[in-house]
Amino acid sequence: QNGVNTRVEYPIGTMKYETPHQLRHVRVSPDGKRLAILELSRGEAEIAIIDAGKQPVTIARGWSRGATGIAWSPDGREIWISGTASGTPPALYAVNVDDSIVRLVTRLTGGIRIFDLSPRGEALLSSNNWRAALVWKAPDPLAPLPAEPERDVSWLDWSTLADLSPDGRAILFSETREGGGAKSAVYLRRFSDPAPIRLGDGMGDALSPDGRWALCRLGPKLVLMPTGTGQARELGIDGAFDNGATWLPDSRRAIVAGMMKAHGGYRLFVIDTLDETAKPISPEKIWGNGSRTFVVSPDGRHVAGMTETQTIALYALDGTTAVPVAGAVKGEIPIQWSSDGASLLVHDPTALPARVNRITLATGAREPWKEFMPPDPAGVYKIAPVLVTPQGDAYAYNAMRVLSELYVAEGLR
Repeated sequence: QNGVNTRVEYPIGTMKYETPHQLRHVRVSPDGKRLAILELSRGEAEIAIIDAGKQPVTIARGWSRGATGIAWSPDGREIWISGTASGTPPALYAVNVDDSIVRLVTRLTGGIRIFDLSPRGEALLSSNNWRAALVWKAPDPLAPLPAEPERDVSWLDWSTLADLSPDGRAILFSETREGGGAKSAVYLRRFSDPAPIRLGDGMGDALSPDGRWALCRLGPKLVLMPTGTGQARELGIDGAFDNGATWLPDSRRAIVAGMMKAHGGYRLFVIDTLDETAKPISPEKIWGNGSRTFVVSPDGRHVAGMTETQTIALYALDGTTAVPVAGAVKGEIPIQWSSDGASLLVHDPTALPARVNRITLATGAREPWKEFMPPDPAGVYKIAPVLVTPQGDAYAYNAMRVLSELYVAEGLR
């Protein structure tokens, strides 16, 4: 990686391709002359072939719910890919390199991940069972009532946390696998209610501070969904935005990250949900990991976000200044600003357990705040996002878990 961009080199030192998008897999053809890459762009997986001295040529696009692996066939005529475009588990497909015809190879009861194909056609693959545990700790009630415990509030098979209300008594989440249906589903769960409320199709991003709206995405479109009565409204803002957003205190404007044709590379934008406009507030080519990596200050005047070198900076909402955060470690992301604006909670979304630290902004001093790990750690590969209230009295997080069995399969055609 080079800042926000990912670079493909083959052999090492010879650049073949550079992209601001997520690039999951690179595979060398059996004859050693071509590369197959799997790139994520605008919510879909894209298979492209890089030939000597040429730009990548896309041969297939889709698998909007996730692609887990690619491999060359022994004769170099096909790329096998494991992925899914619906809530069903990933299946195994083959894409013809010459004519881009896609065919189904096989599917299992669990999800498939393809690792490699041998010269004899044997497939190294795994059968996976995936779960996203949604854990929520609401604020404690007033004494002398007992403290509120940490609870697993997962709803269906893949409950993906999107946002936590400022008072910690409501969460926004999405169901993005089989339980969510073909277009996924957005849910609001209030602490006082026995079950969550389905708001509509799509993916949730953020709850407005006044609790009236959920900013969501339906495909590439940004959508406002009311949390009570009313109709959803699609915003006329055209761009390729990552998962996650955060509202400004006025419950009218929000911060998103992504790219727009008129504004160059990947950056932070403030969008106005009434005027349906977008304005950049950060430099181009800042780092992002496909989800929310920024948070708004209590007064709504600054956004703590990422830089090109994966450090944290404070961006003025008018786009005039970018001040580095002393004490932040490369790779950490901001997750919450304290209610008095004096400190910032940060964590590394790739680390296990998830350790949240507090940074005092005036001095850069760091101190541990809290550590997160489910009681049963088996198969847990990621704990993210981690969301905390400004008062620090409530939190929620996702614990991603996969239990896999590895196979060598013969006879697949």
